[in-house]
Amino acid sequence: MEIDELKRAGLSIDTGTVMTAPRDTIYRSHFIAMDREIEAALRRGDEDWVRTRVKHHYRVLRDDEFLPESRRGDAESAYERYRVHHAEGAGAA
Repeated sequence: MEIDELKRAGLSIDTGTVMTAPRDTIYRSHFIAMDREIEAALRRGDEDWVRTRVKHHYRVLRDDEFLPESRRGDAESAYERYRVHHAEGAGAA
């Protein structure tokens, strides 16, 4: 899903795309794909995968030094949408 979003953003995909593309575009595509992946997992009833994915996203929100400020709001909104699935709570690692 993420590669599809990068392509929709007009990027050509190769081994250097993540390193050479604008960070804003990479993160925007990542968050769109993550939303779609979580929604698909919820429809399948795969709560374990959703919890794992939300926990990982929380760590990105908390610790990712490369997260562009222009995308921080998107990251926070995504976490708020799915925080109920963060089994260990908002302060968890």
